[in-house]
Amino acid sequence: MNIGSNPSYVVVIVAAGQGRRMGGPKALLTVPTGDMTSGEPLAIAHARAHLDRGAKRVVVVVRAEVAAVLARFARPGLELVMSSAPDALGPAGSLRTALQYLDVAPDAWVLVQPVDAPPVAPEVVSALAARIQAEPRPRAVRPLFEGRRGHPVLVSRSAMEPLLAAAPPPLRDVLAVLGDDVVDVPVGDRACVVGFDTPDDVAAWYGEVGSFYAIDEPTFE
Repeated sequence: MNIGSNPSYVVVIVAAGQGRRMGGPKALLTVPTGDMTSGEPLAIAHARAHLDRGAKRVVVVVRAEVAAVLARFARPGLELVMSSAPDALGPAGSLRTALQYLDVAPDAWVLVQPVDAPPVAPEVVSALAARIQAEPRPRAVRPLFEGRRGHPVLVSRSAMEPLLAAAPPPLRDVLAVLGDDVVDVPVGDRACVVGFDTPDDVAAWYGEVGSFYAIDEPTFE
């Protein structure tokens, strides 16, 4: 994605969790999307949001059985990557899978978006992208809403090297080591601090409990 004179970056949507507390894979959780009464899988809602804003490359990391469903939503710029990382590694395992798949330079940037959240406003992404061009140059930037740090996080590829370890640390630990090289960017969109762990979380945000996308539901074009 290019925003103004900002460097390009790859969007990585971390979506390989089993969603046990949710009752199913959060990547397939359907959410209200405009006038679509049946909704669309949450992973696709995130991908669509970035692609519609001009992203050139969005990588969605999922399990093989979820990839088989999401493949029906294929479109230019959307890349499905299957993870076989142990569940115990959590999102760090998905990020390791993404980094092993990606072929980007050390000075490239990666926008990490957890799937278990509502898509954020375009202004949030624009603010993060603008900040990585400002001095002093950070190695990572993240949104800050009313004093709370949120998502997505824009990280230099070189700073993510620890995530390639056999037992990669959580991204928050990687950011903690970076210290002052991580900059918090104030934003006005509460979605960046909202997370979906249970059906009640979804209902609290959308006003209704989500279901899970079924293979016979329609895709979008």
